[in-house]
Amino acid sequence: MALKIGGTTVITNDLRLENITSLDATTIATLSANISGGSSSGSSLPITSLTGAVTLPAGTTLERPQGDAGMVRYNTELHAVEFWNTNTLEWQALPTNSPFLNPTLTTGQTTYTAAGTYSWVCPADVFYVCVVAVGGGGYGYTTTSGGTGGGGGGLGWENNIPVTPGTSYEVIVGSAGQDSSFKYLKSTTTYVYNTFTGELTPTTTLTPTIAVAGYGGSAGGTTIGGSGGACFPTTQGGFGGKGGDKSSASGGGGGGGAGGYTGNGGDGSNTYNTAGSAGSGGGGGGGASYVAGGGGGGVGLLGEGASGSGGVISSYQQAQWGGGYITVYAASGGGGGSGGAAGAFMGGYYGGGGAGSDSTSTSNNPGASGAVRIIWGPGRAFPSTNTGDL
Repeated sequence: MALKIGGTTVITNDLRLENITSLDATTIATLSANISGGSSSGSSLPITSLTGAVTLPAGTTLERPQGDAGMVRYNTELHAVEFWNTNTLEWQALPTNSPFLNPTLTTGQTTYTAAGTYSWVCPADVFYVCVVAVGGGGYGYTTTSGGTGGGGGGLGWENNIPVTPGTSYEVIVGSAGQDSSFKYLKSTTTYVYNTFTGELTPTTTLTPTIAVAGYGGSAGGTTIGGSGGACFPTTQGGFGGKGGDKSSASGGGGGGGAGGYTGNGGDGSNTYNTAGSAGSGGGGGGGASYVAGGGGGGVGLLGEGASGSGGVISSYQQAQWGGGYITVYAASGGGGGSGGAAGAFMGGYYGGGGAGSDSTSTSNNPGASGAVRIIWGPGRAFPSTNTGDL
């Protein structure tokens, strides 16, 4: 490799450029034109014919420079190549599960299913995780003239979330109707201009920011069933199914099913003696019937599986005082999706909405609590790539 200036070769051995903070396209094109084999028509150095390697600028998370379009660097703390994302205006690791760019070679998982706030400490040699979060299902509403179902909890998932070994991350598991989430530490760098030195001084802060969330379903109202919970990111996961409304006859509306990995939960029925809707990878909605509806089906945490079926209506003959029989109808809960539990009066685990009831009781049927599951290791990714317990 040689460097020519004005047609004269001045350097014939290895060339190293140091202490350069930035190069614009014009400068790069000029360098390209003066390096043997280069062309001033392009804006990149002619490295494709070389047999060596390019060393990227490297530094820790706190040493990240002010971002701009086209920037790429190696993060020595995360052991990953990262680029400046012009859409989110933040540094982001290249999204892949390849061991070349994702050095997490150990495999494991952690699951949180009891409602509460937790601190997950990143294990050694783990630099990226995949997370699924399910919100809690909403309460069903009970009244003496017919009740309404609670909405199912939403399900969200995200892959390749950057983490640092030994660092604590907040995990929230929602109870009935509450949100579940996992937060990562978002890096933000600001610069202050020093009028004496003429230099920009960087200051980097790390802010806990939601990386993935399943939002809780709302409780059933006096006549309208609860709405299903949403998910974040909105394109990765599914919304919870809507709870059944109060029907014209006395009875209870079905609970909404929990959201799925690639589709929404089934809606609870709001028509007397009618089955609920099936879920799309999530829980099915509960049926509506005399006295009480069925709770919405929940969703499992081991990755995408079969969809939950809608709650069905069954009938039987009940003996009457003084003789004779009457046909009685009963609604079942929605089936669990992706390995989740079926609903009963209460919503099924995880995230199923509670059933509405026609009762003198003042107790409402609860939705199921949510859950958060964290997995890591090579070749693992939601919705369904090696997401079981390994």
